[in-house]
Amino acid sequence: MPTDLVAYRRARRVARVATLVVVLVVVDLTIATVQQLVGPGGVNPFGTLSFLLLAGAVAGGFVVLSRLWRRSYRLRPVTLSTSPTVGELYGMPELDAPPRPHRGLNGQDPPPSRW
Repeated sequence: MPTDLVAYRRARRVARVATLVVVLVVVDLTIATVQQLVGPGGVNPFGTLSFLLLAGAVAGGFVVLSRLWRRSYRLRPVTLSTSPTVGELYGMPELDAPPRPHRGLNGQDPPPSRW
């Protein structure tokens, strides 16, 4: 199948920018949580709110980034050879290997004990 390099590069760029944004948000929320929990006036009860926002940002970022990176992976160009083998054409690499001898008819394996 021919691939669209422009679509692949766009999807990869979007995934990279989204990753950078999620990392910046998570770092900012982490700093806010630490500042509120270890502030000069003692433990601030609003530190729990920033911690919950941090947990939500991590969970939401994971969902969004996994979809974006999977989409980029699906659009990745695949290099095909100029003379593909039968296994490459059908997507079964076992077809390229020489056939193995039949185990039951070659006489090397003993017959089952019930015979």
